[in-house]
Amino acid sequence: MRAEIRAKSIATAELSTPCISCGNRPVVAHILQKYYSLLWIPCFPLRKVMATECAHCKQTLSGKELPAAYQAEISTQIPSARTPRYMFTGLVLVVLLVGLFIYIENINKQDTARYVTAPQVNDFYVVDAHEVLGMGQTKYKYEVLRVNSVQPDSIGFLAGNYQYQSEYGALKAIQDGDVKADDYFLKVEIPIEKTRIQAMLVKGYITSVTRNNK
Repeated sequence: MRAEIRAKSIATAELSTPCISCGNRPVVAHILQKYYSLLWIPCFPLRKVMATECAHCKQTLSGKELPAAYQAEISTQIPSARTPRYMFTGLVLVVLLVGLFIYIENINKQDTARYVTAPQVNDFYVVDAHEVLGMGQTKYKYEVLRVNSVQPDSIGFLAGNYQYQSEYGALKAIQDGDVKADDYFLKVEIPIEKTRIQAMLVKGYITSVTRNNK
């Protein structure tokens, strides 16, 4: 991943002061906007820097190297230089991605709450197996449950044979179709009262529900 600090000229002017190296004119002044870039995408601006280049001898100076006469004339000729908006591209992209992530998370939470309220056979639940099934405390805490039956006051689940270290691992097993294997789930049904399931959802022990529409 290529990350670096770059500079872009955002304003120029020709100085009347001669070059301090060769005595010729013109000396072209620049206001350089430094910015942080990632993969050549401007992320956010840093500070502005004065710089000059002699058109004759090509001497270049910047920042503290500039003599007082150069600095004074640059400040007069280029009193203000606005930072281009595209310098904030990276920040805008981050904000948009965070917003999209929050939106998707909210949609998933709404779907999960709706599926828990109106369960269907073959819904897949990703749960904290320590809390929901009373499993011993290990780093592999997430498990997939499949709805096997729905009763008026309870839901019958089949527990998976596999546990995962992260919620993503359990979701990936659903998305990749691993849960469709004949030996993925145990054959013994575990009934859980609907009121208890709602309470586990509120406490965060049920992290997501995926509806199998096939």
